[in-house]
Amino acid sequence: MNLAKETKNIFLALLFILLIVQHSFSQGFSKLNESRISTNKKAMQVLVGWSLGNMAVYGVRASGGNGDKYFNQMNIYWNVVNLAIASAGYLGSKKEGRSTLSNKEILSKQFKTEKILFFNTGLDLAYIGTGFYLRELGRNENDSRWKGYGKSLILQGSFLAIFDSILILKHQSNRKKLGKYKILPASEGVGVKIVW
Repeated sequence: MNLAKETKNIFLALLFILLIVQHSFSQGFSKLNESRISTNKKAMQVLVGWSLGNMAVYGVRASGGNGDKYFNQMNIYWNVVNLAIASAGYLGSKKEGRSTLSNKEILSKQFKTEKILFFNTGLDLAYIGTGFYLRELGRNENDSRWKGYGKSLILQGSFLAIFDSILILKHQSNRKKLGKYKILPASEGVGVKIVW
């Protein structure tokens, strides 16, 4: 009888410890999700500011006939698109902040965000490369339009490459706060599985 009681007590103690560990992991995931959403919101605010600033500066320059007409023009066009993307991203982050996710969904969204940023950084580098190509094409053909568009792509692509790289580092830093192991919620029941 004593052995059964002791076994029951040990089982309950282990269950209690497991629940505490699970709760601790859940809090870590909640903080990760909050950090991801907060970082994305702030990033979209920066992108909105960049877009509005570019549209104002290059709009004034274009209307006054100052500087390179095509450079001004492309910066305006580019930032109309940036503004639309940033606005949609900000609204999406606000909406996402109101949803409840499982630990597995939080981790999945975190990795998806990082993958998107890596992809975007590749696109940014392609914009810069295309800009150099167009600028050189404009020089070779003495075409101010290609030169202006090329310079704009170099400027805008460079900003976005730096912007996206900073975001990658920030998101990875937030994720690494979970620990050095990839921690996933158990697929069934109560518990966690740790993948080494």
